[in-house]
Amino acid sequence: MILRARIAAMVAIPLLLASTYSFAQEKTGTRQDAEKRLRAAQKPQAATPLDNVVKALFAAHTFQQAAISPDGNSVAWVEDVHSKNGAVSGSTVIYVKNLKAAAPPRRIGAGVADSLHAEGSVAWSPDSERIAFLSDAAKKGQQQLYFTNAAGGAAKMLTNVKGFLSTPRWSPDGKTIAVLFTENATRASGPLVAETPETGEIKDAFFEQRLALGNGDNNWWIAELSTFDAATGLMKSIYKPKLQIANPVWSPDGKQIAFIEGLMSDEGITGGDIHVINSGGGEAKNLTTSRKASAAWLGWLADKKILFSEFGILNSFAHPPEAVLIGGTPAAVTPLTHRNAGLAPAWGEAKSIGWKNDGYEVQGWLLYPRDFDPAKKYPMVVNVHGGPSSVALSHWPGSHDFAAGLSGMGYFVLYPNPRGSYGQGEAFTRAIVKDFGYGDFKDILAGVDEALRVAPIDANRLGITGWSYGGFMTMWAVTQTNRFKAG
Repeated sequence: MILRARIAAMVAIPLLLASTYSFAQEKTGTRQDAEKRLRAAQKPQAATPLDNVVKALFAAHTFQQAAISPDGNSVAWVEDVHSKNGAVSGSTVIYVKNLKAAAPPRRIGAGVADSLHAEGSVAWSPDSERIAFLSDAAKKGQQQLYFTNAAGGAAKMLTNVKGFLSTPRWSPDGKTIAVLFTENATRASGPLVAETPETGEIKDAFFEQRLALGNGDNNWWIAELSTFDAATGLMKSIYKPKLQIANPVWSPDGKQIAFIEGLMSDEGITGGDIHVINSGGGEAKNLTTSRKASAAWLGWLADKKILFSEFGILNSFAHPPEAVLIGGTPAAVTPLTHRNAGLAPAWGEAKSIGWKNDGYEVQGWLLYPRDFDPAKKYPMVVNVHGGPSSVALSHWPGSHDFAAGLSGMGYFVLYPNPRGSYGQGEAFTRAIVKDFGYGDFKDILAGVDEALRVAPIDANRLGITGWSYGGFMTMWAVTQTNRFKAG
């Protein structure tokens, strides 16, 4: 009965509008009235809060990669090229900055003059003098492997293949470059990449060719760690993980391999503990068992130490992205780019809030409405991240982050990190196993209670949304409680 009433209400609205419009036409159908309306439509209209939000979401220049040279004297980064309306165009450009010189960053690439192409996957040579990268300058949509001198000069194409290339890496002696290649692939690799539509005669065709037994993207979730003898072609499995693994990196002396293992929902969204294993095999050692964080990337330093980054509370809703250099003691941030200088947020202030539930310490971000007035009460929307092995960070919203845009329209927005999220160690991430929609959902509801406690939020105007796993949680939530009026 409720559903039918809602449908009837939605149908009645356009009927009412139609009858009103017909009545208005009868009263304002003269030529003079039509010309008056046309002149009014041509006048510049004042920007609405929605206009400001959309402009801010699409205005930021974004970055894909940054790579410091082995000698620490230079840095290269990859930027997205945006169209006039702010959308990502599909082209990317590479810049190199000598940190020891005052000269501005210099663009490198395989194209002619300032032509635009899809260029990236930067890899420095061990001597810091050359840079390998991928580019589709020769044929749009088909990347090839190139290298160029970091100091300047024309790029040289090293491959002429048909298929998908990724992740170039130099050998320690700088004489060889290895690259992953999927021959005759019709699309980029990865389980989150859309399949190529099949046309003509439909038949079985295998395009996924990897250093793994089997075929298809699903192998990533069950992948083992193997070594590959370049001379003989012999592949040897040295470690069968309990969960998922990512980012295997050889030590400088070739005796060990470091990697990240953990419960990971999606390839490319990495988080877990750091493990080390001898290159010949044996037992892997977990180096971060008790650390309440999730490693997302790692690399070896020359002194046999491991440098890694992790998912933590390190970013900002208040500052758009830039390429920066972090160094010194204490650590100082030096901007390398100013692509987004002058870009101001169209949303309110973000505050980190924490709460306890079922013995867990849970954290989330509460984004305040723009032009917040503490004397007023506001509605709130809960935005649940995907995964569930992922994390909501304080970040400059992307062009598709509509939830942050709600802040510019007068809403509070809560970004919770319930159990199952990255950021508080592997035990916290694995706490969701066989418990979807229960412990995690209770954490979210407890976060709503905390938001209501610390901010002037109207408990009768709550909504919930999310994508992927967040979409599942949205559909689940509205069947478990009446607290959310929209989902």
